[in-house]
Amino acid sequence: MAIESLVVDDEPLARDLLAGYVKQTPFLHFAGACSSAVEALTVLQREKIDLIFLDIQMPQLNGLELSRMIGTQTRVVFTTAFEQYALEGFRVDALDYLLKPISYAEFLRAADKAQRWFGLQDGKQEGPVAQGRSAQTLFVKTEYKMVQLRLDQILYIEGVKDYVKIHTEDGASVMTLMSMKAIEETLPADRFVRVHRSFIVHVDKIKTIEPDRVREGIYSGVRLLPGMFHAVAVASLVTVVMDKTAGICYLCKSNSNFHAMSAKTIDYTPVGGVCSKMIHAAVEDGKICEVVFVGGCHGNTQGICSLVKGMPVDEAIARLKGIDCRGKGTSCPDQLARALEQVG
Repeated sequence: MAIESLVVDDEPLARDLLAGYVKQTPFLHFAGACSSAVEALTVLQREKIDLIFLDIQMPQLNGLELSRMIGTQTRVVFTTAFEQYALEGFRVDALDYLLKPISYAEFLRAADKAQRWFGLQDGKQEGPVAQGRSAQTLFVKTEYKMVQLRLDQILYIEGVKDYVKIHTEDGASVMTLMSMKAIEETLPADRFVRVHRSFIVHVDKIKTIEPDRVREGIYSGVRLLPGMFHAVAVASLVTVVMDKTAGICYLCKSNSNFHAMSAKTIDYTPVGGVCSKMIHAAVEDGKICEVVFVGGCHGNTQGICSLVKGMPVDEAIARLKGIDCRGKGTSCPDQLARALEQVG
C-alpha cells in the first residue's frame, strides 16, 4: 500500500521539486502540497496523512511547531536549508533531516527509510519472503535492493535494535530493517529456533547446547561465570555466548568447548544528539573486526568503518575520542570510541 505523502513548503520551487519527487516514487502517493503549516493543519484534520516532507522556516507557524502538534502515526522528514535545526528535528523524532538543495537520491533514501518504518509497524517485510516448510530461500531488503539467501546457508540471525543481521556459512552477513518477531514468523519453525531474544539459529547447524552452564574460567581475558550465560554452539564454525547480565554477546570459534574467544560484540545507542541511531561493533584479539552504523551520514560513517577495521582498539579510541560535531560536544566517531571502551 502506498504511503500517503504531503509536501509542506512556502517556497514554490522547493514545493514543486519535492512534489515531483513524491510522484515519481512508486511506493509514495502524492496527497497534495501546502504553502504553509497552517494550511497543512487543515489537510491533516480532514485526511489521513502518513508522511510529511516538511520545511522548517515558514511564517505564522514553523515546521518544528507543526511537528509537535501532529499525531505519532504521521511521520516527518524535514526539508530545510538550515542545518542548525538538525538537533531539534531529531528531538521531535523526525525520520530524517534533508538539507537543501535536495537531490532525488537523498530524497529516495529518506523515503525508503519511511517505507521500512511503516513496514515494521505493519509487522510485514516488503518483497517475497520464505513461507512454509517447503521454502528454500529467503528474500530480504538491504540498502536499495532485494537479496536472495538460501535457508540452508544461514547459520544464525542476530537482532540489532530495529535491524536483524543474517550470518551465513561463507562468513558474510546481511543487515536488513526487520524485527526479530517478524523474521521469526517468516522462517520455517521446524528449521529455525529462537534461543535468545537477540538470536535465532538454524536447527541443522546446532552442534551442542549448554543452557545456563559454562565452565568457570577465563578466556581471552573475559571471565565466564556459571549461571550468567546461555550458550549454543552453531556447527563447527561459531559458538554464540550471551551474557545475560551485561547484555553483551561473544562469538567464539568453536570445537567442542570454548577454547579461544574470537569476537566480542556490542550494540551501542549513541547519546548527545548525533545523527547515528545505533553502533554495532565487534572486537577480536584486541582489534576491530567490524563496525556498523545505523543512521547518520552514510558516506562519513562508511568511511569511518573502513578506516578503523583491523585497527587496535586502543588506537581507534585515542584517534576518535573527543571529536566534536557542530558544537554538540560529541560526534559519531566519538560515540564509536565510547562504544569501543565498553566492548574492549
